[in-house]
Amino acid sequence: MLSTERRNAVNPHLSGTKAAVDYALTIGPGESSVVRLRLSATDLQGQKAFDNFEETFSLRKREADEYYATVVPQSLSADAQNVMRQGPGGHVVVKAVLTITS
Repeated sequence: MLSTERRNAVNPHLSGTKAAVDYALTIGPGESSVVRLRLSATDLQGQKAFDNFEETFSLRKREADEYYATVVPQSLSADAQNVMRQGPGGHVVVKAVLTITS
């Protein structure tokens, strides 16, 4: 629990629209890492939850590309198109977080 063990900070019904995941990864220079997460209303333990991951991810990306091609002006720069694409979803893309301690 990221609320510093304040149990009253969590919905007592354990339901709602917010969730958080905390992964601790060590990624060296020039390396990369992939974390896959699947949200489900049912228990997927023991199931192959990621069997069709690449296919489903590619399909959803293609659907998003097709949609945004109809609403984002093609006359904009690639950077401006990306900004317009991220805006409606309220997405915040964090590329790096640096923590410096003294």
